Amino acid sequence: MVQTTFHHGENIHLRYHAYGRGPRVLLAFHGMGQSGISFFSLGNELGDTFTTYAFDLFYHGESSGLVEPLSKPLWAEIVRRFLAEKGIDRFSIVGFSLGGRLALATLEGLYERIDELLLIAPDGLAESPIYTAATRLPGTRRLFRKVIYEPEQFSRLVTAARRWGMVPESVVKLAKYQLSSPQRQQRVYESWMAFRNLRFSVRRLARIVAQHGIHVTVFAGQHDKVIPLRRILPFVRQVKNCQFIQLDHGHTFLLEKVAAYYRQARRNT
Repeated sequence: MVQTTFHHGENIHLRYHAYGRGPRVLLAFHGMGQSGISFFSLGNELGDTFTTYAFDLFYHGESSGLVEPLSKPLWAEIVRRFLAEKGIDRFSIVGFSLGGRLALATLEGLYERIDELLLIAPDGLAESPIYTAATRLPGTRRLFRKVIYEPEQFSRLVTAARRWGMVPESVVKLAKYQLSSPQRQQRVYESWMAFRNLRFSVRRLARIVAQHGIHVTVFAGQHDKVIPLRRILPFVRQVKNCQFIQLDHGHTFLLEKVAAYYRQARRNT
């Protein structure tokens, strides 16, 4: 594994981790609370085929410098400059959970250079009402900030939501973990605010994939309550020849399960 930093302008610094030495290039984007290191298993498993560049997302790991919500044009320009610095023409992308938003933004901005799209329980295909309320409206944004940074408020809210059957217990446990320290609280709040402008039309995404012959593989956890199947299936149904793979797992360790899936597939060939 190689670790280094890509600099965009004077302020933006993107830390990334390189895995494998394959002839093809894979840009990888991790989930909430993770870093590029999270692709250690999958990057090495695909190492004969791909050289994987796994980025720390903003407000995660050692990436820094984003001072306003990330826009699609800015993200496309950052990726273009990274590719130019590395001398990369064509590439593929993989996004897990929160990283799905970055993967889809990359698809929209640089579709003419993309060979393959791999999505693993991706965020961004359909937006939850909670995320919409927390990030779109000034009043609810202030309430979201108050809830995030005040553990007592959060505890009362999730207890009520659980009692009313609004959220599964597994999601409550994950949320409590993500908000279990001031650093984690800040990371959740800043990440949700930073990526709120990365919104997508499933119809447009499907059209891009079809017009440019991009191969699409989607992994989903059958027991995933964070990114449930209902948020993924509309995209899968609209994309022709999409390879859709359901794994008998939940959300948290899905990256490792996908790596195990490819490991088993290699053994069977």
